[in-house]
Amino acid sequence: MKLTPNPAFNGKAQSVGGYIDDNCSPYICPLIGLEMNDRSKFCFLWKCGCVVSERGLKLGADNKCVNCVMEYENDDIVVLNPTAEDVTLMKTGQRPSARL
Repeated sequence: MKLTPNPAFNGKAQSVGGYIDDNCSPYICPLIGLEMNDRSKFCFLWKCGCVVSERGLKLGADNKCVNCVMEYENDDIVVLNPTAEDVTLMKTGQRPSARL
């Protein structure tokens, strides 16, 4: 998997605007800078290995990775942090809503 390091992450708690933030993620979406955490869906594209946020993935068109421009099929999208609803869908053989 091709993960994008978060330049703000230094491996320890940091002071942000007068309070201590120890929830900085080590990785971000390379397209929109969204931190990879449990509040946002992230997707792995099986063909190219890029990891992008679901919101970043929606920026693309024509089933081309918006990070590296490799073509992919909807079946190549793997949700990395699915919701409980996504897991239920996957257990029944359906795809989560990662594509659009």
